[in-house]
Amino acid sequence: MTEKYGASTPTKNFDRLAPKPEGIYAVTPDNWPLSGLLDCVEAALEAGVRWVQYRDKQRNAEDRLLYGCGLTRLVNFYEGHLIVNDSVTLFGEL
Repeated sequence: MTEKYGASTPTKNFDRLAPKPEGIYAVTPDNWPLSGLLDCVEAALEAGVRWVQYRDKQRNAEDRLLYGCGLTRLVNFYEGHLIVNDSVTLFGEL
């Protein structure tokens, strides 16, 4: 969509829905145990990271929900933002 057609660009629509990521952000690795992952993400948040991208292409839906809930609580505690990669369903459940 362009201004030429009288419609706003997708980027402009996104700007109204969520803050823009600034600075560095963390991307979670696959196949880490939950406690180790949360410890690592917490250390990143304590160091100033405010955006965490949860990637997990190998676990089942139940495990991704468990990990996602833990990450959501942790990121919210540090007033950060969680990006859920590859699963609109998981994002909706969190």
